[in-house]
Amino acid sequence: MSKLHYLPLLFVITSICLSSCEGNNSGPSTTTTGDATFILDPEEGGSQMLALEFANSWEVTESPSWCTVSPASGEAGQVEMTVSASSANENLMEREGTFKIRLASSEEVEYWVVQRGTEGISVLRQDAYALDTGEDVTFRIEGNVPVTAESISTDAEWLTVKSVETSDSVLLGDGRTNSEYYTGEVVLSVENNTGAGQRSGAVTIDGQEVTVHQTAAFDGWDNTFYRRSTIQPFTATWCGFCPAMGEAYKEAEKALPGRFVPINMHPLSSDGSLSWDGTDHFDKLYGIYESYPASIINGIAKVSNQYVIATTTKMMTLLAEEAVSDFPSQTNIMAFSSISEADRTVQVDAFVAMKDQKDYRITVLLLEDSIIASQLDGTGILTDSEMENYVHEHIARAALTDLDGDIISGSGERTVAHISLESAIPQSVISRKHLSIAIYVSYAGSPDKSLCDVSGITYLDTGYFIDNAVALPANGSTEYSFE
Repeated sequence: MSKLHYLPLLFVITSICLSSCEGNNSGPSTTTTGDATFILDPEEGGSQMLALEFANSWEVTESPSWCTVSPASGEAGQVEMTVSASSANENLMEREGTFKIRLASSEEVEYWVVQRGTEGISVLRQDAYALDTGEDVTFRIEGNVPVTAESISTDAEWLTVKSVETSDSVLLGDGRTNSEYYTGEVVLSVENNTGAGQRSGAVTIDGQEVTVHQTAAFDGWDNTFYRRSTIQPFTATWCGFCPAMGEAYKEAEKALPGRFVPINMHPLSSDGSLSWDGTDHFDKLYGIYESYPASIINGIAKVSNQYVIATTTKMMTLLAEEAVSDFPSQTNIMAFSSISEADRTVQVDAFVAMKDQKDYRITVLLLEDSIIASQLDGTGILTDSEMENYVHEHIARAALTDLDGDIISGSGERTVAHISLESAIPQSVISRKHLSIAIYVSYAGSPDKSLCDVSGITYLDTGYFIDNAVALPANGSTEYSFE
């Protein structure tokens, strides 16, 4: 679509008359900004024509890759200049850039070009979750056309639209054009679920269907909660004994399937594709100081390098069994996770059932599996090829909570808390297909040390103890589990 725009006096007149025009100007060029912006429709071929006037001969020297300027050069006088989009802008947000015109006087004039975004609204999350007791849930949106409560519908009587909020318009780079793009939130109120089971309700936002899921009242208080143990191996690509500890963990997992939630932590000194800056926090918390390998079980038990894989495996399994028998979990975790490809974020909703009242905290970590990177081996269990192409699993990438955990509000006897989290996926992630989530619940204090009696283990006093944990795919879920 071609548009011819004339400002007063029929022209947008760019008149550059310099005192040095009588001859060649070999000095440095200066750049001024033209007093008009070319605004293009979002589709390919969208264009705008403006009438300009130049006091010197001129030529276009730079322009954005997604648009063309015609004509590209000319003599002094009036010209009808057209800027056309060479490709469609399929994003909701405008794209903008500048092109430059160099005059015979060596002076440059810079004009802004804005291509509007494709009209529409995008809902950045497909599912939201709510407690059985009722609460508000939020769907983040972005768009460039109006959205109101009246444009949102649902088939569930227990859902109502509470509010629709969008960001204010901002000026684009030219300083005079208002952006049509906004971000916002649609907030829905969820009523109490008095039924016997979970329920789901569909919501339509500008033609896009999303779903609200609501839990049922938790009825497993009298059951024994399934007890899992976290294992946090501190490892590095330069650590020659670390593969042996990795093999020990694999054997422990075979012996006690489903009892461990592994979180491998690489320091900044490890290979760049594996390192995480959060490792330093836990390294200092547990007093390891890169004395690798070492594994921490449930935040209190330190398994150091034993040289013999079978010995290390035995320690790990005894600690997991000790947790089940002597430190039964008082918390149970159900969780849902999803990745938004639209804005490269991960969302996690965790429901924590708490039998007793403690100062509980929840820690949620993003992990990545199947990373191929070199690994030093000083024990001879790896071939040269295996060292060069070692497969690293359960690598900590980011924390969705504070590293020491977020306080679980509403902690009390026989209560369920809902924690909803969202975080950008870090650039260090190699493949989003291999992401997973580790969640653990801890409480302030220490367990009864008289029950900590696994031989050869160093029991730490970190000020907190991990009560339970779960692992799930980054696009997946896990239900409450019982012994």
